[in-house]
Amino acid sequence: MEVAQTQKQDVKSQKTFTALSDGSKGDSKWDKTIGVKAYSTVYFNNEYDPRGQKHWDMVKVTGGWTITDNRYTLSDMKVVYGQNGWTYWGGNVSGQTQTKYPKGKTYSYTVPAKWKPVVGSGSFSIGGSGVGTNSNVKIHKSGSKPCSHPFTNNLGS
Repeated sequence: MEVAQTQKQDVKSQKTFTALSDGSKGDSKWDKTIGVKAYSTVYFNNEYDPRGQKHWDMVKVTGGWTITDNRYTLSDMKVVYGQNGWTYWGGNVSGQTQTKYPKGKTYSYTVPAKWKPVVGSGSFSIGGSGVGTNSNVKIHKSGSKPCSHPFTNNLGS
């Protein structure tokens, strides 16, 4: 198992540094007034353990918020991304998440190379994997109370 783990780490390092990805999943969501659209793309690699089981391995996440009404402003931007679940290279993993606070309306974050890939199950129940990103922003419109606009973009959902 040590040999497989070493080979896996070498493959991941090469893909991270060359910024290649096997796939991506983009999504977006309008707020209820259709004045602000949140959007994101999750880039990932498909990695296979020696048994042939597919694992997802995020490379980076990008996204942001588009304002279509100039009476709107944004604050308190927050992005959380992660990949947690079962992996051939270490059993059940958790804590592979990062929280960022973008200063502007767009963001791009590279996933740490040390993160272990997790089984690409498409399930978010017990025993499944969670791979993707969540964002939230506070929307201010003149004359109205601020409101939050949460958005989730996960692989398998």
